[in-house]
Amino acid sequence: MIMTSKKYKIFFLILLLLSIGLRIGLVSVNREANDPHDEVITYIIEHGTLPEKDDCWECFQPKLFHYTAAKMLQLPLIENAKEEIPLPLAVDLINFMAGIITVFVIGLFITNLPVKNETLKLLAFGLISLNPKLIGVNSQVTNDSFAILFSTLALYFMVLFLHKQKTGTFLLVLLFTLLGISTKTNVWVIAIAIFMVMLVKAWTQKKDFVAPVLLGTEIPRLIYFPTISPFLRMIVLNSCN
Repeated sequence: MIMTSKKYKIFFLILLLLSIGLRIGLVSVNREANDPHDEVITYIIEHGTLPEKDDCWECFQPKLFHYTAAKMLQLPLIENAKEEIPLPLAVDLINFMAGIITVFVIGLFITNLPVKNETLKLLAFGLISLNPKLIGVNSQVTNDSFAILFSTLALYFMVLFLHKQKTGTFLLVLLFTLLGISTKTNVWVIAIAIFMVMLVKAWTQKKDFVAPVLLGTEIPRLIYFPTISPFLRMIVLNSCN
């Protein structure tokens, strides 16, 4: 754990609170999205099942985000308040929380970098936490916030795994990569990148390189055929049926 100064902690907290405030402000007024993902969520709520890819404009997408949002909207507390809290606002709040977790994880990663220049760290954190496009993504009904969150977590734990090759850390890399792919197909780019990094690590490591090689080569197969969770497999492959 990298030791930080009191000044760093204060400015870090200010940036974090500012990023939260900007997201809350946009969530409170925004009711639009780049794509009509609310149609998928509404379909799941009304039919109680996952839609096929031809049922609506965005129904071709993996459904983890839509299924999660639909189930959360059906919780008694939220369902009873649906007249005061319309669907776009409720889902915006879900993505708002995903965005805050993403920013916090990135802040944790930056804080623990072996860099002595705290001003540089704060600048990097500020550029990410106050990025207007990221704030916009975290304030609308799309699956991007979930995809970014799971990709961030997968990359974060991959870095930890490269430093200390623990089985539990690798399983977290696999889990969050799987959740990301179950949210958006684009996350396959992250899965391939992780796979390549694992192979490079295996070939460059001087000792005990067999384990990383085996783990690295297993990533694509384990992700595409997630035997741990048949339900997630159904969500990933549903749009291909």
